[in-house]
Amino acid sequence: MKYTITQASNILDCKPYLLRFYEDEFELQIPRGSNNRRYYTTKEIDIFRYIEALKGEGKRNKEIKETLHKSKDEIIFEEIEEEKPKEEDNNITCLIKTINSLREEIENLKQQDAFKQRDELITENARLKMKLKEKSYELSILKEKYNALKQAKKRSLFKFE
Repeated sequence: MKYTITQASNILDCKPYLLRFYEDEFELQIPRGSNNRRYYTTKEIDIFRYIEALKGEGKRNKEIKETLHKSKDEIIFEEIEEEKPKEEDNNITCLIKTINSLREEIENLKQQDAFKQRDELITENARLKMKLKEKSYELSILKEKYNALKQAKKRSLFKFE
């Protein structure tokens, strides 16, 4: 929101000339409209409140000026520092999404592998059952041959006597 000098001075409970004095004294950059009139935003009003607070602490204008210039540098630095965490947060968020995606993919692969192993075991089990049946059949044939030979041997023993 934009305020005129009168509105800003009412908000700050001071005279308009004091705002103009602070602007000159502390080299403040107060925005101006197309008609070259000053307008104040909450940012400028906060700066004036800060100046009043420093004056209330007993600081001189020179000290306030140094503090304001130092504060501007710190504000710029803080804004830069605020951007870094946002960037880092975006990177971290991206990494977390990637990690979660990879975890899901690993789980899917584990399930696929488990299904594949299960299918391989079922196939191997069926193959072994088939082989068991073959061997059982071979065994039954061998038993029949053995019994037939045994019977033949018994008959041949009786013939020679």
